[in-house]
Amino acid sequence: TAYRIHAPVNANEYDKNRILNELESLENGILQIDDEAALENVIDVDSWALKYIVDDIFANSDAGARSHFIYFLQGKAYAGPVWDYDLSMGNRNAWQFESPRAYLTERLVVSDGFYCQLYHALSQNSVFMNRVAEIYETEIVPLMEELITEQVDCYAIQVLQAGAADQHRWNVSQDVMGEVDKIRKFLQERVVFRSSIWLEKK
Repeated sequence: TAYRIHAPVNANEYDKNRILNELESLENGILQIDDEAALENVIDVDSWALKYIVDDIFANSDAGARSHFIYFLQGKAYAGPVWDYDLSMGNRNAWQFESPRAYLTERLVVSDGFYCQLYHALSQNSVFMNRVAEIYETEIVPLMEELITEQVDCYAIQVLQAGAADQHRWNVSQDVMGEVDKIRKFLQERVVFRSSIWLEKK
């Protein structure tokens, strides 16, 4: 997997070697760990589970492969913050991303050839996936319900003027509220699909 170092900005050889060692430990820990519970020694399980859920629920086509921040703290790798979700919620011209019933985070390779080995390996780890299901059920499902029933409309009102300006600037005709309805429907179906797998074990 290719990584870009964002901090320190002017990394010297010492910094690069230190970060390289941390990344090697991260990859080896996730890809080669036999004792699934030992995963907690390598990553902050909750931050990775949350990032995994957010990437999956919003159907981020870059999930686990690109635009994926990682930082290290006291020997553990943390996932986040979330960033760059332009190609999400069905906004990509490919069937597997337009479908709310697609498997995304379990992939080994994204459609343009980038590896997402870490997410793929984590999806095979029962300890990690049990934590994903717990966080999803207790924290994410109530938030998604609020987002779908209330917040989507609030956000839509905030971007109406920007949407009109965007259409004028790029000379396109698009029903902004129609797009909002598509997003709401996509997220509704996505939550039903993921709940059936993560919670109902279908």
